[in-house]
Amino acid sequence: MSARSLCAWLCCPLLIVAAGAAADPPPKDNSRPATRAAADEAEHLFTGRTEAAATVDIRARVTGYLDKVSFKEGADVKQGDLLFEIDPRPYQAALAQADAALALAEAHVKRADSEFKRLKALLAQSAVSREEYDRAVSDVDEAKAGAVLAKASRDVANLNLSFTKITAPVAGRIGRRFVDPGNVVKADETTLTTIVGKDPMYVYFDVDEDTYLNLRRAVRDGKIKAGKLEELPVAVRLSGEEGFPHKGKLDFVDNRLDPAKGTIRMRAVLPNADGLLVPGLFAKARLTTKDAK
Repeated sequence: MSARSLCAWLCCPLLIVAAGAAADPPPKDNSRPATRAAADEAEHLFTGRTEAAATVDIRARVTGYLDKVSFKEGADVKQGDLLFEIDPRPYQAALAQADAALALAEAHVKRADSEFKRLKALLAQSAVSREEYDRAVSDVDEAKAGAVLAKASRDVANLNLSFTKITAPVAGRIGRRFVDPGNVVKADETTLTTIVGKDPMYVYFDVDEDTYLNLRRAVRDGKIKAGKLEELPVAVRLSGEEGFPHKGKLDFVDNRLDPAKGTIRMRAVLPNADGLLVPGLFAKARLTTKDAK
């Protein structure tokens, strides 16, 4: 190969590279980042757990032997349903004793009042001393106070007797019983079972600081139709579900940020008429601002 041919062959790639460098660069495709940014602004996904709107530990309010259990474990109960019965006999006896004490106190009031009226008439005739009359007045006051005390004791005894029948304070699904009939239960100590509310159901999740501030600013600036952050729409997906079929809204935002995690706790409320949701389920919550103006 001649020297001229070799030079031409070496310079050819340089010309091609220079020509390519001189050409205008192709336009950038910004469609994907723009779409992703818009999606990030419209939807925010968080993981959380379901919790019952109401959870009640059923405890004995008086001490005694557990007589009966009147519910099926795991069943739905209505408010006021009878759940347990504690042996009422000691409390029936206490009530009878309190009734007798009240009757005695009321009789004392009548006798003291009768004596007071008699001495009052005699005092007008100067037939008794002032000291005797004052003692009669004091006896009436003492008798009335005793009657009030006896009535209060009777009310306590009656209340304790009513506590031997334990009813459901809320409607919901009842758990298993923790104590079998025949065992002694202690007042305000022994937990007998637990009731969790079914409808509605809560979903708690933690929101990062940046998202929280952006949402607050969007509400403040009128960019979201919801009148306040606590009314923002929320959709929830459970394990194995397609999309976000459970619709609800925010109803609670905590009053402080967790400085260790940089998050704030939020809560969505969801209808649960079919009872599918139970406490403790893993859930994916989607906050949406697609209704932005």
